[in-house]
Amino acid sequence: EYFDTHPRIDISFELGGVVIENGKRLDEKFLKHEAEMLKVTLENEGVLTKEKISDVRWGENSYEKFSDQAIKKIILRINKKLEKYVFVAVPTIGYKLIERV
Repeated sequence: EYFDTHPRIDISFELGGVVIENGKRLDEKFLKHEAEMLKVTLENEGVLTKEKISDVRWGENSYEKFSDQAIKKIILRINKKLEKYVFVAVPTIGYKLIERV
């Protein structure tokens, strides 16, 4: 159920940490690693694993060094900046980007 086909996620990027959702520039600037996580998510059909979050944020093979709580904080910060989309937890995998309801 977590990997059902959803409508295409319309997110694009400009220089300086600017994220565009459905043609609208978001007011909040995204940190470099936050924008990179969104890019990786889009490349992987809306799915972002905890391991990939750690790789992007802290470097390759760093997942064992950081807690799930640190990863959740990153996702919460990204979710606060997004308007139309939100990351939801997928047990044992990571997160899926979906439209807000």
